[in-house]
Amino acid sequence: MSQFWKPGAEKPRLVDDEEGGVLFFSSPSGYANIERQRQRLPVYKYRTSILYLVETHATTIIVGETGSGKTTQIPQYLKEAGWADGGRVIACTQPRRLAVQSVASRVAEEMGVKLGEEVGYTIRFEDVTNTGVTMIKFLTDGVLLREMMNDPLLTKYSVIMIDEAHERSISTDILLGLLKKIQRRRPELRLIISSATIQAKSMSAFFQTSKRRRRPEGEELGPNMEPAVLSVEPANSCVGSQRLSALAQQLRLYKPPPFSSDDDIEEQRIEEITHKVVSQVGFAESNTPVAQDPERFRPKRAAVLLCLFEGDAGDLRVILTKRSSKLSTHSGEVALPGGKREEGDKDDGDTATREAKEEIGLDPSLVNVVTVLEPFLSKHLLRVVPVIGILNEKEAFKAAPNPAEVEAVFDAPLEMFIKDENRRSEEREWMGNKYLIHFFDYEAKNKKYIIWGLTAGILIRAASIVYKRSPPFVEQNPIYKVPRVVDINTTIP
Repeated sequence: MSQFWKPGAEKPRLVDDEEGGVLFFSSPSGYANIERQRQRLPVYKYRTSILYLVETHATTIIVGETGSGKTTQIPQYLKEAGWADGGRVIACTQPRRLAVQSVASRVAEEMGVKLGEEVGYTIRFEDVTNTGVTMIKFLTDGVLLREMMNDPLLTKYSVIMIDEAHERSISTDILLGLLKKIQRRRPELRLIISSATIQAKSMSAFFQTSKRRRRPEGEELGPNMEPAVLSVEPANSCVGSQRLSALAQQLRLYKPPPFSSDDDIEEQRIEEITHKVVSQVGFAESNTPVAQDPERFRPKRAAVLLCLFEGDAGDLRVILTKRSSKLSTHSGEVALPGGKREEGDKDDGDTATREAKEEIGLDPSLVNVVTVLEPFLSKHLLRVVPVIGILNEKEAFKAAPNPAEVEAVFDAPLEMFIKDENRRSEEREWMGNKYLIHFFDYEAKNKKYIIWGLTAGILIRAASIVYKRSPPFVEQNPIYKVPRVVDINTTIP
């Protein structure tokens, strides 16, 4: 008969199994910690309501800010309620492939299962699922559309959740239209439309076709065909979340100013306004030759992430990195997470969040991308697009810098970049234009940093937009016209 080991009593021996081995018991503390984190999420108190609405309505629209737990928790609630029993699968679409991978990994970790078994994902050219075993499947809108070619009614899915529906693309719109038609043939299929900012009324009106969507003859019971709408409110104690929510809404309404141009409209459209770029004063100094296309100049596209969060003192802060001293260019300099666009990146937000994950381990599912600013042109002739994202759960982010790229990760108050304290400037000249380059001195955890050049210019612009005021110091914003045809042997200073 087994007994509890009382404190102070003799330590019991290890229990041997029948084959002479030793039985090891893992501590449940890790699982308990994850459960506590799950229960602290705003969506947790809506668990019963969500399951009731999904049970009784064909379509459920859920509106809640990023960080409320919609993406990671709702599929788990559905699985726990039996929606994946009998070989059925719960699907959750994401607008970006990186989000698909990171969310699937997080859910598998929370459930304590191996990724690719009970929880899996499918993106283009990569299928990490196990037929007959996978219960929760994350995938992109495009992949689900492709599955319809072989299974038009998506018969293996019991619930399909369209997440981040406010980031509508052509694939998303087509998918919503087809799912609406599928429900007419499969009334048992449940749809969940989840978003941070979607207009619930318009989406509800789109699915509100109850007069045409009648239940099959002889079927007395079935889901209510009128869409249900549920709003997930942030935790009452989280004042910071409310402030960040307001900021996110403000930034979503921001529209970059039009670029001035004396060229014809067609050229401006084709060249994506890269011949004339308004720069917020900041160029990385380099004498590296830049190879040019002798027929037509097209700057390479890049994106950086301005990840904002609320500090312990209530101030708005931005995540920065110090580049590795081993890098061949700009070694040891302060930069924003980011890099060049790669094939497969859906947009600038995809590029910025992918690079941030690679450089500092920032999970894209924690970042709510809210807007992009006008592009900057670097002296490497990169068209750099600043992407602003909100980090609602700062405790969930644990910096994991990639030593090959990043030496340190730190944060700084965003407002400092529109103040004249700890700032100096120098006048430079490039391509016959004079401009100011700004330097900001900053100290964090007894380490001193200099934030300057392109990074400083982007932060000045972002702070001006967020705080709705211009800096007290002089800005010189030249308009650079990059030559339409550049000799291949030309070296850009």
